[in-house]
This record gives sequence, C-alpha cells and structure tokens, in this order.
Amino acid sequence: METTTSPLFNPRDVVQCLRLAFERDNEGTDFNVVSFIATMKELFEEIAAEMQLKPPEKHLPYQVAYVAAVFTELFAKKSLLSPGSGLKALGTTRKPREFWVIDQNMM
Repeated sequence: METTTSPLFNPRDVVQCLRLAFERDNEGTDFNVVSFIATMKELFEEIAAEMQLKPPEKHLPYQVAYVAAVFTELFAKKSLLSPGSGLKALGTTRKPREFWVIDQNMM
C-alpha cells in the first residue's frame, strides 16, 4: 500500500519559530507556524483532493457556524451527552461492571 503525505508546514518554518521563541525578547509571545496562509475553503479542497473526493459545495456563514457551536457545547454540557449525567437519567449512578464487545466477523 502506497502512502502519500501532504505536509501542512515546512520544517524550516518550525525551526525558525523555535529559534525566535527562544530569544529573550519574545518571551510570552504566541507564534503561528505556517508555510502559507490558506482559507478554510482551500484547506477543505486540498483534503478532498488528497482523499479523491468532491470538495464541499455548501458552506455556512461564520456567524451561523459559531452560534451553532455555542449551542452544541451548551447542549452537550446539560444533556445525556455529558459524562455521568446519562447514568443519573437512567436512575443509577453506578457504572456497569462488564460490557460486551461484538466482533463484526462473527455476524
């Protein structure tokens, strides 16, 4: 099986970033290590090309995606998705002591 790679950054940029980070004047400074600046559209198109898929045709405006992400986080924290709350909703606070693994080859 052939493996192909598509680097997202150049090692030279990483070395330059580390060198700058170790300089005394840059203490506490944040660095973004990139070889190029790409939009999300360009990034998704590149990923789709590497996976031999069609690139995404639809998109959400940033504000809509941001609001959806906020509500998703709030919902996850206050619902069955949060760790432990599902057990309380089922009327138990004990985790099961055993579980079954279903092997797909046995089906």
